[in-house]
Amino acid sequence: EWIGKRGQKKLREKSGLIIGCGALGATTATILVRAGISNLRIVDRDIVEISDLSRNMLFDETDVTKMMPKPLAAKKKLKRINSEVKIESIVDDVNSGNIERYAKGMDIILDGTDNLETRFLINDLSLTEKIPYVFGACVSSQGMVMNIIPGKSPCLRCFIEEVPQYGSLATCETAGVLPSIPIVIGAIQANEAIKILINNETVEKRLIFIDIEKNEFSKLKVDRREECPACRGEYEYLMRRKGTDATILCGRETVQISPPKKIHLSLEELAKRLALRGEIVVGKHLIKFAPNKEKEIIFFSDGRALIKGTGDKKIARSLYSKYIGN
Repeated sequence: EWIGKRGQKKLREKSGLIIGCGALGATTATILVRAGISNLRIVDRDIVEISDLSRNMLFDETDVTKMMPKPLAAKKKLKRINSEVKIESIVDDVNSGNIERYAKGMDIILDGTDNLETRFLINDLSLTEKIPYVFGACVSSQGMVMNIIPGKSPCLRCFIEEVPQYGSLATCETAGVLPSIPIVIGAIQANEAIKILINNETVEKRLIFIDIEKNEFSKLKVDRREECPACRGEYEYLMRRKGTDATILCGRETVQISPPKKIHLSLEELAKRLALRGEIVVGKHLIKFAPNKEKEIIFFSDGRALIKGTGDKKIARSLYSKYIGN
């Protein structure tokens, strides 16, 4: 028995941070809650949409109808699974200005994100704060998992040097994603996280690659790169020398715009201003605004906006300025 009573006791004393509550994050959250982790902090910036339901086992149509933010919907469902676990749900964009606060007191970080900029930011934070990070990603029928153990393993930027040019990689939009692959990858992430948390000797040191269509399972050795900036102490994403206030989201022709500093946006006042300029739906936590048939903008009370219908940051910034201001 690789957990046993001693391992279960250790797990009940541990805390985990899940960044992103899409298909991967929801899977890892469900498993960790069922396994009996003490505290789970879930951070996501998005709402539940109909497209999520094909691959996310935690959400349902009611969450879509209510335009529920993913962390709030997740907490409600997870509490029904295990009411003893402390679950913190935070609706926010994880960035260089807040990631240290969200990671404070955490024993592990699990990757449920949809873009490499955020993953590189998590990687930087993992190295500076010495918090293990379980990287996970999937698209089409393929997925991968890699454990980043500060001081003991290569980091994510040893494996992926830079953010590829927009449009150069397959995405969920262009290649689709089989509903089963995020569940498989998320399950492996959660399993590795549990092993790390209870100091199990079988923690995987290699990158795990899976192609579920071909039933292929591979383990690949990732070497440290001597020129890796993160391993040399150059935390370009945490210090915000790289990364932007405009982030292209994975495969959805969507750009997120974040204000340079924290603001409070009156959704009621904004709704009045936008009412005559397009179709508008007002929810408890956000506003959906469609200025035309090609574009949709989701505004949050913290000033963030998701510009749907474009992958161009310049166009997204222009639309944000048009309706919110600079």
